[in-house]
Parts: sequence; structure tokens; C-alpha cells
Amino acid sequence: ITFKEYATKFISSYIHIVLLAIVLVFMCENLFKKSLKQTEELKANKILILCGKGFLILIGVPIIAMMLLISGIFVSVGVIGAVIYGILIYISTIFTGYLLANTLDKKYFKKNMNSYLLVIIGIFIIHVISIIPYIGGIVSFLSILLGLGII
Repeated sequence: ITFKEYATKFISSYIHIVLLAIVLVFMCENLFKKSLKQTEELKANKILILCGKGFLILIGVPIIAMMLLISGIFVSVGVIGAVIYGILIYISTIFTGYLLANTLDKKYFKKNMNSYLLVIIGIFIIHVISIIPYIGGIVSFLSILLGLGII
């Protein structure tokens, strides 16, 4: 893979997730505000609890969806659960980016940025950190866990 291909892939994936984030913030800004109220006092134990909830969702939902698919009676519920699971995995980094940017805004910038700018900055930070070879995978996994816990 050349640098041009990698940069194009990185930019296009960033644009896709940012456009989805802007649409989500536009459609349900109250949901994002509610998630911030849930995580106002960010301490280590609160983050661990949210990551634990996210881990349970990450492991539990596919198992339950597979059991429903195998049962034969609740196949449609299993399919819907699997689709919703995929959507939640995809948008979990949006919630984590929003939380990260809001925390940075409160502690360092103190400008009370609007939700759209917070989402763009947070997702950019997560995407840039995810480029780093070994640390990037861990950060991406933790952002998914934290985002699932927030949702």
C-alpha cells in the first residue's frame, strides 16, 4: 500500500464518520447532551464502569443474537439485534469522540464549543491516534468499549 492510498483511505473514512456524526448530532442532539450529563464527573472508576458495560454489550449481544437465530422462532429478532449491534459498533466512536472533545474543551480550552465542532475534533483525535501502529488498535478498541458503555 502506498502512502497515497493510505492517506486517501484515512481521509475518506474520516469524512464518512464525520458526516454521520453531524447527521446524528443534528437529529438527536438531546441524546448527546444526555450522554454528557451521564459522564460529567469523569473519574477512573466511572470510565472503568462504562468500559465494563461496553464489554458486556460487545460480548453479550452477538451471543444472544446467535441464540435467537438458531432458535428458529425468533429469527427476525435475532437479525434485527445483529443489525442494531453493527450500527452501535459503528457509531460508538462518535460518542467517545464527543466525550473526549467535551472533556478537553472543559479542561483546557474553556470556550463552550458547539456540538458539531466537538464531534469533529473528537473523532479527528481518535482517528489520528488510531494510526499509531500498536497503540492505535488499543485506543480504537477502548473507544468502542467506552462508546458502547455511553450508549
